[in-house]
Amino acid sequence: MLFRSYPMRRMRNYSAGSEAIVWCVNHPKDGIKEFILEADALYDLRTLTKGIAHAGVYVSPKAVKELQNYMVAYIAELQRAAAADAQTTHLGWGEGRESFILSDKVIYSNGDVKPVTLSNTAEEYAAAIHKRGTLERQKELLEFYNKPGYIRSQFAILLGFAAPIFGCTGQHGVIVNCTGESGASKSSTLYAAAAIWGNPEKYTINGTKDGATAQWRNAKAATLANLPICVDEITTIGLEEAQAMAMGVSQSEGDRKSTRLNSSHIPLS
Repeated sequence: MLFRSYPMRRMRNYSAGSEAIVWCVNHPKDGIKEFILEADALYDLRTLTKGIAHAGVYVSPKAVKELQNYMVAYIAELQRAAAADAQTTHLGWGEGRESFILSDKVIYSNGDVKPVTLSNTAEEYAAAIHKRGTLERQKELLEFYNKPGYIRSQFAILLGFAAPIFGCTGQHGVIVNCTGESGASKSSTLYAAAAIWGNPEKYTINGTKDGATAQWRNAKAATLANLPICVDEITTIGLEEAQAMAMGVSQSEGDRKSTRLNSSHIPLS
């Protein structure tokens, strides 16, 4: 073989009851690259071959069985050496509220901070969540709303900060709908709330009919979980879809969803 490949770590998705392996491959020309294989792929030669091919690993059909035996044996050694990392499909509170999951780390109640491993879907929807600039600059920019005439905007922006603690109310979720005349700072308020957590334009869900499908919106909302879920231009998505989204806010689905701040959906009409 003209490459070196070995497992880096195991990832256990406790919600889905599945395991995946992060592999590292060292290509002679392309350098080091990591890729993820679901654990069950190790026992299906077709799936295994397809998975490694997508990572740029091309193995002679005669050598695939040998590679399979090597990978399984290596994973057995990895099991003896280290526990599996937790893979998560959502951000916000972990089970029992003993940890809080962000896009790049997990913060534990005892003060520990560890790297996080997100599922592929969660990683896609969490891509907009990252730090940029300084807290001082953010406070300076938010000073724009520190005027009596912007009390409604202040309330909406503070929802962005309050999202993680909403679960303490015992409620599953609530919607805040910002309405008003055109030019009344509804969209800028929404983006100011979203900017607390990341890139406001990419973080905010486009509620127009052409902006995002219902499936995409629901998947992103499930990933954000306890973080604010901001939807712009909701009145254009249609009554039935809006009703379905509103109904979903009040629903509980285990510990994670019961503590979600679905309430910080801030749809604008």
